[in-house]
Amino acid sequence: MSSEPAGTVHLAQHERFDDVDSSSGILPGEVWGTVDGVDDSSDPVVAVALNGTIAATTRIAGRTDGVQLTALPPERLWHDGRNDVVVFLLRETAGGVELSPLSPT
Repeated sequence: MSSEPAGTVHLAQHERFDDVDSSSGILPGEVWGTVDGVDDSSDPVVAVALNGTIAATTRIAGRTDGVQLTALPPERLWHDGRNDVVVFLLRETAGGVELSPLSPT
């Protein structure tokens, strides 16, 4: 895993991840936002980690207002209280695949 940021990510309505109450019957569900500073001409893939577990991968799509990402982590990975969501850019290397973090904005 690379520690250098590969770009930035702005997760929409990220406050939904801060105080989850599963007894309410409502979980945050979908993770969506925009990615900046990533070359979208190579059909890039991102991984969304939820509470330390890679929960989903998705291709990001170029848009006029930034690069869009949408992912749906499995419900079982959400827990009560604060949930940590981190997005990584997947980069192919000679040895396989490298995860490069996207800095949150």
